[in-house]
Amino acid sequence: MPFMKKLIDIPDEIVKDLKKLAIDADKDLKNFIQDHLALLVRGEKKEQKTSTKLQSRRSGSNGA
Repeated sequence: MPFMKKLIDIPDEIVKDLKKLAIDADKDLKNFIQDHLALLVRGEKKEQKTSTKLQSRRSGSNGA
């Protein structure tokens, strides 16, 4: 899978908190952020699939 490098601006106070969270998770900051961004996207995709399935079920049953 190809990877793309991106630079993002994160306020210093947020970086400090992220570093603490990364240490608590026993990860370096880069991998901690990567993992959480991937989980964020996967979670949204999963939610979209679930809501799409629910909507199609609801529209498929007209209550008859």
